[in-house]
Amino acid sequence: MSFLAELDQLHREALDLARRFAAARPAATGTDPAGAVQVGVTGDGEVDGVTIDPAWRGRFGPDGLGNALAAATGNALRRQVQAWAGHLDEADPVEPPSLPGPVEPPSLLEPVDPAALDDVHYLVVEAIGRLPDLDRPVGPAPARGASPGRRVRVMVVAGQVTAVEFDRAWLACADVTAVAEHARHALRAAFADAAAPGLTGVGPLDEVRALTADPAGLLRRLGLA
Repeated sequence: MSFLAELDQLHREALDLARRFAAARPAATGTDPAGAVQVGVTGDGEVDGVTIDPAWRGRFGPDGLGNALAAATGNALRRQVQAWAGHLDEADPVEPPSLPGPVEPPSLLEPVDPAALDDVHYLVVEAIGRLPDLDRPVGPAPARGASPGRRVRVMVVAGQVTAVEFDRAWLACADVTAVAEHARHALRAAFADAAAPGLTGVGPLDEVRALTADPAGLLRRLGLA
């Protein structure tokens, strides 16, 4: 096998390694402490479903609904990161890409540094440990999203929902299915805004979400690109 062919093989194996790490991030569902609101997130970190207890008005009213949505979203993201970390702990050791026989120049074909894999793993662990601090307004300007007609408006700071606002006149008569759907739209829009170029997060959770959503970025983090 020629030098270029073996180099190409190494690159393809490294890409496969990065994709497997990225694919390991699972979907997750979270709830608020009272169990009245449920939010689901996909493996890509997008909000794909919101369910609200039909009796929410009697349980906590309009002011409490925003807090419940924020808490349920944070709980879903926390569970997702914890499950991803658990998967890394339980998975079989990942063999770094290797090439048959000596190939020159060796400086171009170094295997995956185990320390780099540990770095990604401990980044996830750090993200879990710092999740309670993510509600602190640090870093870049807040990301914002709104549902059609701006019925529901959401603000995200450093990967955490920090504010949920409603069109109070609409909310007073809207059915629970419509409220949940508008909340889903607003949450998705806010997190999409947070992921836009020029508005990157600053915490470990943001790094974990970015790396697992971008195999090429993970490959660079592992020193293979």
